[in-house]
Amino acid sequence: MSYTLIGTRFIGTGALPMPAAGYDVVDTNTGNYYIANSSSTAWNLVGNINNVNLGMLALTGGTMTGSIT
Repeated sequence: MSYTLIGTRFIGTGALPMPAAGYDVVDTNTGNYYIANSSSTAWNLVGNINNVNLGMLALTGGTMTGSIT
């Protein structure tokens, strides 16, 4: 499959499109959400849209498991 550009957001699945500053990507297969870096050279994984807070620990706390590196 491929990505469709809607405004400044790419939505779809498969190989990520070329990054462009100010654009973001939602992979509908994995749920991963990416934002392009400011130099338009790479996509940075922000989190997963299927998880609360994109899978990040809330400021008010939460439960962490596993090692932290």
